[in-house]
Amino acid sequence: MSEPKSTRRTLFQLAGAGLVSAASLASNTAGATSDPDASLVFDEQTSDGTSITIAEASSSVDGMLAARSDETGEFGRTTIEAGTTIEDLTLEFSEPIGDDGEIDIAVSIYDGETRQGIAREVATVTFEDTVDVVPGVDERFVEADPSSGFNYPYYLRAGSTCRRRSAARARRTDSPYTDDMGSADGGASRIKKRPRTKNPYLEPAEIGAHGRGRPESQHGVGPIDRDQRRRRQ
Repeated sequence: MSEPKSTRRTLFQLAGAGLVSAASLASNTAGATSDPDASLVFDEQTSDGTSITIAEASSSVDGMLAARSDETGEFGRTTIEAGTTIEDLTLEFSEPIGDDGEIDIAVSIYDGETRQGIAREVATVTFEDTVDVVPGVDERFVEADPSSGFNYPYYLRAGSTCRRRSAARARRTDSPYTDDMGSADGGASRIKKRPRTKNPYLEPAEIGAHGRGRPESQHGVGPIDRDQRRRRQ
């Protein structure tokens, strides 16, 4: 006895609805688990122009952390691994800041696969006691010049460097400097007088601070000096 057509049609419709519901549920579940999550803690701070500090950074996916501003562009970047939380992250600048002042800097985390931003924080950074920036040389192509010893062409490039600002201070001493270099009172060391030689072309080396406090017989400074002493004896 055959089953009525209407009953078979109803069963097919119910089965189809069940497959659609299962597929929809699986799609929603996959979408919920693939959404990346990241967080940042970036506070206002003072910098010397070489780096900034991010208090905390975390991401559920492999990504990139970058700092930039509308005034100067990108400062620097680094990578962050999935499932990690980094505290007190020091981000070094690719080019140092040599001027004192304030700049609003935005720190962002980007999804390493989609390149989409998933976290962003903005803070004001005050630059004080910044370093002296020595400009570098942009990349340039140099032709070979065999006559000058350069047999092959090459690319020349030098990045900007920085140095700490320091003030030279004169140290006051009770005794002024004299033209007599045999002794220097008030200095870091005392230089003993050089022994004189009969040969004007033979001069022993100076006896510096390393010989201070030693007996005269232990102040040998080389074969020339020893030879002259033997002659005087």
